[in-house]
Amino acid sequence: MSRNTTLKVADAPVVNIVENDRSGAGLRFRESRVKIPDGIKCVVRWKDYYGQEVSAHVRDISRYGCRITLPPEVPGQRLFIKIPRGYVEVDGSIAYSGPITFVNERTEADGSVSCGITLEASGCDLEALSAAATLRSLNIRDQVEQVLAISRAVNEDFKILVADLNALLQDAKTKLDRERKNAEHAALSPNHLLRLEERIISVAISVYGPRLQSILSHFQEMTSGFDIDDEAPHKQYFRLSFQNLVAGTPFIERSLKKPLGYSGDYGMMVMLYEYADEGDTLFNRFFHRFVCSEPAAVANKNRVGFLSDILLEAYAKAVKKKSKQFKITSLACGPAREIYEFLKFVQISENTPILINLIDLEEHALDYAQARLRELSLPPKTVDLVFLKEDVVTGALQEKEFLQRVADSDFIISAGLFDYLTDRVSQRVISTFFKYLKRDGELLIGNISKKSPDAFAMDYFMDWRLILRDENDLSRLVSEEVKLAGGIGDVTSESLGLNLFLRIKKAKSKGND
Repeated sequence: MSRNTTLKVADAPVVNIVENDRSGAGLRFRESRVKIPDGIKCVVRWKDYYGQEVSAHVRDISRYGCRITLPPEVPGQRLFIKIPRGYVEVDGSIAYSGPITFVNERTEADGSVSCGITLEASGCDLEALSAAATLRSLNIRDQVEQVLAISRAVNEDFKILVADLNALLQDAKTKLDRERKNAEHAALSPNHLLRLEERIISVAISVYGPRLQSILSHFQEMTSGFDIDDEAPHKQYFRLSFQNLVAGTPFIERSLKKPLGYSGDYGMMVMLYEYADEGDTLFNRFFHRFVCSEPAAVANKNRVGFLSDILLEAYAKAVKKKSKQFKITSLACGPAREIYEFLKFVQISENTPILINLIDLEEHALDYAQARLRELSLPPKTVDLVFLKEDVVTGALQEKEFLQRVADSDFIISAGLFDYLTDRVSQRVISTFFKYLKRDGELLIGNISKKSPDAFAMDYFMDWRLILRDENDLSRLVSEEVKLAGGIGDVTSESLGLNLFLRIKKAKSKGND
């Protein structure tokens, strides 16, 4: 980014003061708290006033609250301080990610200071604690019996497919291990070895890829009619069968570990957009390339060009109309790749400067996007980039102050947020942001299609579950409120037809505004 380009950074406050909540729900769940079993590490993590990460031991917990021991280096907390993002971890797994509020500070009999924490939304996943406790308490015989019980609940045809997939992957692993050794003997230099390995992976993809896709397609067809009771044992059986084999695949590993609390974070998107063969073994690199080349992954990459082309065309029209400004807002922007592509290829006019709001709750995503955008050489005084660390959904539902920055946007885009939102929440978020469009402005809402052939693999391999929608589902997200305000909705897609986009245009007429 050129030194004359204005770069604005607007961070949300780290903490917010909230009123004391003495609701019946909070009191009810406080009574049902359980102590953390011996041998299980359960902690709460958050960032303090200075952005330093703090970790505290959990003494007891319920779905909507817990009590922590404050570390000695942490000063006493003021009651009813709310932090926008905290995490509850059970043996390294995320059991809760969301706002946390400090309540009921007290000194314990051992002299330590403890504090109550309230959890919001759907609360803590107590199954994570239960699973950890079960693993700690079971002996080997009990564990075998548990696996056998799961196996008895699994469809025989499903088991056959598991066996077929396992045989194919084990065959690929054996041959790739052998070819790796041959390549080491044949390589003339480290760079030569890398080139040989790339060719080996390419051959393996061409041989095994179609067969893997065929088996996964059969899995998806078989499981599409499963209800919740059917799904649980089949998913457990599948993961028990393959978790060790594919765990070293970087794309799958990040999705399962969820370092930011959820799958599909900016780091996974970067793996797709800036692909490289990654993994400790040739098999890991082979499977990493396979999953990053599946149709859903390709469609995800396609949406970058799809969105940037729309923005490029719209900006050219704005310049032709001699608009005083062209304003884009990206919701849950992640790595903001489509913004990067837009700014890389746009022909900027000094008479129509560009203002871009990039909004995301994850600081890592904003840091990454900012670093990448700085690499571009932009004409001076023509582009303003504003990075907002905010929760888009909460901001929309509660009409937060930062929304004023969004006002009069030509485009408000969201490529990967609505796959996680229910219809009701989606409608409310759309209704809110629609109000902040300028007349003739447009909302662009992305969502993975129900036709995606990779829904099974994403869910069963990676614990990455989305709310899939078709054209009719997306059209129904345009509420009557939006329609009455002049909203005109249409559904389109990138070239594969797997990444759908709801385009809601705001009518020009004041009477419809």
